[in-house]
Amino acid sequence: MKKRSIPTFLVACVLLTGCATKPSSSASVHSTVSQKPVTTKPVTTKPVDTKPVDTKPNPTPKIPDYSLGVPEPKDIHGIYVSAYAVSDPAVFQNLLHLVDTTSLNTMVIDMKIDNGDITFATNNPELKPYSKSLIKNPQKLMATLKAHHIYPIARIAVFEDTLYADAHPEDSFLLNGKPWIGRQGQAYTNPFLPNVWKYNVDVAKAVAKLGFEQIQFDFVRFPSALASMQGTIQYQMGSFQNQTPTEIQATNETYQQNLKVYQNKLASLQAKETAIQSNNSTDSGSELQTIQTAIADLQKKKPIAPHFTTAEKLGDLRVNAVTDFVKYAYAQLKPYHVKTAVDIFGYTATIPESTSVGQSYPSIAQNVDVMSPMIYPSLWGSGYFGLAHPDLNPYQTVVGFMQAEQKIMSGVKHKPELIPWIQDYTATFLGAGNYQTYTKTQVDEQIQALAKYGVNSYLIWNPSNVYSPGI
Repeated sequence: MKKRSIPTFLVACVLLTGCATKPSSSASVHSTVSQKPVTTKPVTTKPVDTKPVDTKPNPTPKIPDYSLGVPEPKDIHGIYVSAYAVSDPAVFQNLLHLVDTTSLNTMVIDMKIDNGDITFATNNPELKPYSKSLIKNPQKLMATLKAHHIYPIARIAVFEDTLYADAHPEDSFLLNGKPWIGRQGQAYTNPFLPNVWKYNVDVAKAVAKLGFEQIQFDFVRFPSALASMQGTIQYQMGSFQNQTPTEIQATNETYQQNLKVYQNKLASLQAKETAIQSNNSTDSGSELQTIQTAIADLQKKKPIAPHFTTAEKLGDLRVNAVTDFVKYAYAQLKPYHVKTAVDIFGYTATIPESTSVGQSYPSIAQNVDVMSPMIYPSLWGSGYFGLAHPDLNPYQTVVGFMQAEQKIMSGVKHKPELIPWIQDYTATFLGAGNYQTYTKTQVDEQIQALAKYGVNSYLIWNPSNVYSPGI
């Protein structure tokens, strides 16, 4: 069983979100990521469909190619654009000008935001109740992007979704019979449930039909604060209820293999011991002693049967659920001629897996086209990569991440395209002495660190969409 805990001297990551706020709002929403597994006992509040989701795409009928036709740049240089920015002509024109006059060539646009709003109109009856139409004319938006040769990526916030949770509380995490609200002020839908998977993939399919070339899933995880709610949250587990977690199954199989090898060696030595004892020759005394010593030494090394706590089993099932959702989404979207991407906590590349939020960096990587880890220097606590203040050292922080990322991916056969999210905001929330004002200089330092490791694609994050001139 792999060790999953973060060393105690490391401070957990802080996640900035601003997508559900207007562009003028500050980057002020953060949450602490805990590595402590949740030991909450799942409680079924309502019968749920436990039929496993088919991860294979339906080959018929053939799905048209809806792509916008903007070729994917050799090196993607993108910025995040909120739905509110798109809806404000002046703000959006400024962002278009920024892209037109710099090396930028890509926009990552909110199509489903953190509170669950679908930002465009849809006639799909399953999606329509959650559509707020912040983007009034998505067809015009896509035509504008094409005219400016801007590669379009759609951002979809997945499991953080208050709207859907309120409408379907049985598909969320319940506290006192109501959807539990997490640290960021939003409710989460339940990653264990296939109907939640289907809903989000249906949103992605609708987005693909608008012409987006890449679907980027964010909040593909369990809520990070769930561990602090032990014993109080109720939720369903669907078909995962009676599953043996993949890693536990692999550990048990390894134990059985090692036990068989041990038993065969022991049987062989014991057979030799019996044969020698049957020989009454006085010359066999030293040989018998050697065999008996070997038996005693071997018995000290008998494999120990693995034991897993309820919390460990539940943590591994969370990893299975998130990974299986990604597999399902990838298979469902493949016929739509779009690339599938996942945003993921950068720190997950520094540990075997994060069972608290259900993210395994290599497991997710093997089931997507693109990995977009959030590696903002402000997210790393004091001590990461030997740095007391990572925000003050953007170059060294990104170098540290890249070293960890290359190490954890070294044994992975399928390596997706790596397009990290980097920082272009000032992290005043860190407190005096722990942050610096971020400008083009700090952005360039992160870009240079990525380039050192052969990564020339990146996405720049500012939740208010106010970017440094010339980036």
